[in-house]
Amino acid sequence: SGTFAYMAPEILHEEPATEATDLFAFGVIAFEMIGGRHPFEAADLQVMLSSILTRDPDWSYLPALLRPILMRALAKEPPDRYPDAGALLTDLSALAQGAFPDETAATRESFLQAAPFVGRETEFEQLNAALNLALDGESSLWLLGGESGVGKSRLVDELRVGALVGGAVVLRGQSLSEGGGRYGLWREAIRRLALLCDLRDDEIGIFQLLLPDLGAMLDRRVPDALELEPQAAQIRLLSALSDVVSRIPQPLLILLEDLQWAGDEDWVLLTGLARAITKLPIFLVGTYRDDEAPGLPTRLPSAHTLKLDRLSSAKIADLSASMIGSAGRRPELVDLLQRETEGNVFFLVEVMRALAEEMGGLSQLEFATMPTRIFTGGVQRLLGRRLARLPESARPLLQVAAVLGRQIDERLLAAAAPDTSIAAWLQQCAEVSLLDVSEGSYRFAHDKLREGLLADLPDDTRTLIHRRAAEAIEAVYPDSPDYYAALAHQWHGAQDSAKEVQYAALAGEQALKNGAYNDAITLLERSLALDTHTTGRGADGQIRAHSEQQLGQAFIGIGFLPQAEAHLKRAAALLGRPFPGGARLPIAVLRQVIVQLVHRIRRKNPTRRAETPLEIARIFEQLALIYYWQEQRINASYAALMMLNHAERVAPSQERIRAYANMTVAASVIPSPSLARTYAALTEEAGRQVADPPSQAAAYRVIVVYEVGAALWESAR
Repeated sequence: SGTFAYMAPEILHEEPATEATDLFAFGVIAFEMIGGRHPFEAADLQVMLSSILTRDPDWSYLPALLRPILMRALAKEPPDRYPDAGALLTDLSALAQGAFPDETAATRESFLQAAPFVGRETEFEQLNAALNLALDGESSLWLLGGESGVGKSRLVDELRVGALVGGAVVLRGQSLSEGGGRYGLWREAIRRLALLCDLRDDEIGIFQLLLPDLGAMLDRRVPDALELEPQAAQIRLLSALSDVVSRIPQPLLILLEDLQWAGDEDWVLLTGLARAITKLPIFLVGTYRDDEAPGLPTRLPSAHTLKLDRLSSAKIADLSASMIGSAGRRPELVDLLQRETEGNVFFLVEVMRALAEEMGGLSQLEFATMPTRIFTGGVQRLLGRRLARLPESARPLLQVAAVLGRQIDERLLAAAAPDTSIAAWLQQCAEVSLLDVSEGSYRFAHDKLREGLLADLPDDTRTLIHRRAAEAIEAVYPDSPDYYAALAHQWHGAQDSAKEVQYAALAGEQALKNGAYNDAITLLERSLALDTHTTGRGADGQIRAHSEQQLGQAFIGIGFLPQAEAHLKRAAALLGRPFPGGARLPIAVLRQVIVQLVHRIRRKNPTRRAETPLEIARIFEQLALIYYWQEQRINASYAALMMLNHAERVAPSQERIRAYANMTVAASVIPSPSLARTYAALTEEAGRQVADPPSQAAAYRVIVVYEVGAALWESAR
């Protein structure tokens, strides 16, 4: 009701005022005053009431029987008002000529789910102090840790309400345990930012790479930004995000939940933004499960860390009393709650619900004898109680929703169950508290419920559920890179190795493009481990070689050069180009030098494009980098020549541009100024032929290294 009360002034100021707005305000004010904790200053309340009474002092449009009830609820002197909500409900029941039920499932849920915020006062005061600093113009970064169900979400919900009331903008994001897609933590936050800030065309183009529907949503058609190498793309995205955030005129609260599941690319944005916001009025709070990721705070050393422990007996009593009144402090009840929940907030609420259901209502807990145990079986017992109230026909789709993740995607469920009314199904699940609404969409009320649904499924049932989920994703989001990882996970659960290999490889490639190297390694290794039957050349060998090449590139990204070299050599061997060793290496270098001399003499420029030579060129480019860093000059020379000679076998390409640029620098090191100038000219010519700006930019960057070394200042500039 407090949230509605904050909205009342805005509604009252609408022009023209309507009977509906007056009634809404009356109801809010009445219940707030009855509760004795209305959030208005006295002067504000008087202004609001005056504005209503001035328009219609007699409230003539209200039913005559309702007027005295509202008059008493809004009486000026406290003794003249209703003493409590029960007295008001009694009069309303009499007006309706029927007895008002003492307790229904709906009213019980309102007590359980919307109880006053207690038990975390110390932690809330710390975070609220940081929020007030942000409202005054200072930045702050916090990490909130604790086990699942300990109350992290409720705490940040309270923080969110306070921020909104204080005039801040709130952005929210959440990581998913499986298949969250690229930058999944940030997608909804960026979407919200796009609605709050007037974006430039270039910013829309950058964000469209993550949110393809952004242009349509804003009704502004702009081309996507150029695809860049992973690090460059991350820098560009971080720069755009930081710039947009800095233009928000109000203070900003950013809530990021379940960081234990955040991908590498999510962390790049998070750590970068944490550095960028130091001079902005931004309060950033991240939550994580510290039992799953105890070392997570080391990734954000500048953050303040706050840990939520389980509730003590005293705080359990406070929470229990906030739900059912003084009866919640009964020693027998508090002891039972302590034994059954050990202070886990999620289970505490569930035990209260179970007790109320078994004893006929929350009001009965004041006198009833407490059982020795109520909740043997933990989350599975709880889930059984909830499912017992759900029609049998609704349960299979709930299992599909569970394997798809905590957030409900109605399009996917409609594809998985085309004959089901999804709206009615959602309502059924919400009525038994399995689902709730957050940020305008349905989700599981808690991840423990979702995990419990999947815990004891028979293997054959689990396989079928994963297959239904995978087929739904393929139908609704065909060829969408954001769902490759989810599809790999679902097909793994469906025990379809061929499909899992396909999507794990695609997801690994996508992760590599995003600079999520650790994720790419996990996915690509999984794909290669499953695809053990492919050992030779041909189409399957080329696919495996491509995965090996990407795995090598991912290991370079995290600085693991021996592993990268091993995978790249394996890729080269699969394509019939094993790396020579020992005494054969100098001969192999000489052979490649001769091939390059022939190319320079003939000066042919093939027009056909073939993927295999380019794949070989990419493999040896990565090997050349490794050997260059390790100062293995003969190995580096051979790899660079192999890259160049294979890139020249087909039409001009990005690989050829980079090969010429690398040879420019190599020739300057020999040193051979004339040869360096030759390759520099070839680099520029290939750049004009390919007309790919990122490749041209990368090539010029390399040429500048040569030109600065040769003191060619004007050309370098």
